[in-house]
Amino acid sequence: EHARLGDALVAVSRESERKRSLLGDAKSALHAQEERLKAATVHCQAAAQQERQAKQLLQQEMDASKHLATRFVDLSREQAKYSKLRDAEDRRILAGIVEWLDKMSDRKVSVA
Repeated sequence: EHARLGDALVAVSRESERKRSLLGDAKSALHAQEERLKAATVHCQAAAQQERQAKQLLQQEMDASKHLATRFVDLSREQAKYSKLRDAEDRRILAGIVEWLDKMSDRKVSVA
């Protein structure tokens, strides 16, 4: 009976040691998983920050493009107005030259 109790105690002790070892392995695995989770969290946070920065940069580029397009339209309108004024001025100058040439040719005719 005493030997059987001793054997049972040894069996319980071995089982307890096996479970303690399994618990230690589980704790190690859980700790490793926590570390991987922390690393993944840091990686995701960095990726989210990069995405925010990329969106901000994209928005800045879109704003700059919109500004340039607006400025181009404004300058095109201004240039068109200037072209009309310049064409009118050119026509006025040409009309003046033609009138002057007419007068000059009239003088030559009358002098001759």
